[in-house]
Amino acid sequence: MCQATHNRALGRLVAVFLAVACAGCHDAPRSPLGSGTERTERTTQESVEESIAGLQNLSVAENALGSSGGPHVGIGGNSVTKKVIDHGDRAVPLLIKGLDTSGWDESVFIVFCLRELRAKVAKDRVARLEKEIRDEARFASMRRDATLEVQIKFFLRDVDTWK
Repeated sequence: MCQATHNRALGRLVAVFLAVACAGCHDAPRSPLGSGTERTERTTQESVEESIAGLQNLSVAENALGSSGGPHVGIGGNSVTKKVIDHGDRAVPLLIKGLDTSGWDESVFIVFCLRELRAKVAKDRVARLEKEIRDEARFASMRRDATLEVQIKFFLRDVDTWK
């Protein structure tokens, strides 16, 4: 083998070695889809968003525990809220943000999930929702019972006891 061929082969070998050795380096070329970790985080985020979007389809009347027709109804977990709660802390920021635009039924289940998650960071937003309802800035024009107010009351009663 001549010296020039040998140098080219050695150069290619070094290039391959460096490409493999630097695969985890930040300077290494990236896949247009991102790293495996980035794809997993994106998939997880999409899963959280999809689970929370399911709350929009829940009806308090259809998910009431016990009798209805009183000043409020009891609600409990169901397959949709369980999916949200299973995401743990990853769901909390999206649930808090959801309170900005959620309808009444969805708000009931968002506050329920935040309480189940013991989301202390949601205290200010839940207190603000309570004020919005009291000031008739939210849900004033609709016929409703006190279920949301009761969920808010339970959340605010318990939040300071959570570790």
